[in-house]
Amino acid sequence: MKVNGVSLSGYRVVSVDMPTEDGIVTFKFRALSTSERFEDVMPRPKPPVKMAPGGVKHVNNDDPNFIKALEEWADKKVAWEFLKSINETPGLEWATINMEDADTWTNWQTEVASYFGEAGKDRLFRGFIDAQYINEETIERCRKRFLTGTQAPSA
Repeated sequence: MKVNGVSLSGYRVVSVDMPTEDGIVTFKFRALSTSERFEDVMPRPKPPVKMAPGGVKHVNNDDPNFIKALEEWADKKVAWEFLKSINETPGLEWATINMEDADTWTNWQTEVASYFGEAGKDRLFRGFIDAQYINEETIERCRKRFLTGTQAPSA
């Protein structure tokens, strides 16, 4: 695809610069494709089904074990998507994360916060969100750029 002569190919990438003692480290987040579905990696938990009098099946969405399993699944889903997206960062290596072990995926928060603190962790998470979704800030930046380009040159 081209827009005004600019080729658009691949998925959108958002860069987040983070300060370190040695300078700036740039993390890159890639928009996930529709084919990268967490449900293919780990199916969503299903609520238990109980048999009611008369043989009627009843889905129990209020079951505490189901609610806990769903919360854990949702945490892993967000962590997996974050890790898939930030994987665009060249040379990134995690100390405690193994993509083959779902129980390690949420460790990204601890690893990032141990160096950059909670604010840095939040900043990286915003970079992940920005790569996945168009937000008002991005729209406004594009709008200003467009309007600047439509102004007549001053004499």
